[in-house]
Amino acid sequence: MHSTENGTTPFGHTRYECISYFLAISKGKAAEQAVAGELKAEGKTILGSQVRAETSQGTRVIDHLTEDAGKVGAVEVKSGNATRNASQVAKDGAMATEGATLTGKNAPGGLKGKTVKIETEVRKPQGN
Repeated sequence: MHSTENGTTPFGHTRYECISYFLAISKGKAAEQAVAGELKAEGKTILGSQVRAETSQGTRVIDHLTEDAGKVGAVEVKSGNATRNASQVAKDGAMATEGATLTGKNAPGGLKGKTVKIETEVRKPQGN
């Protein structure tokens, strides 16, 4: 990571900010993997991860798209003290009431391009 004379990266961030950002991403990915294991242990099927859902409020990326007893659901994984932001809450509301069209390479074949009403469950890894 190269820094300029004032100690920032070429993008204007301090080294500390860059390291903190990458540590947060790493922690989030680890939390997603842990929750995926928990969901499978509960007998839920993970249809896809990082699935794009187009809503009236914009694009929502679903951490884990699941199926349980024939019902499709979204799981939003949070680690530490993280919570959903206002945009995520609005998109989740739209998915639940209006539906979302599942798109992108991670959308499951049978649902790709279809509009489905999806409830979102917020999960933290056990022990987090």
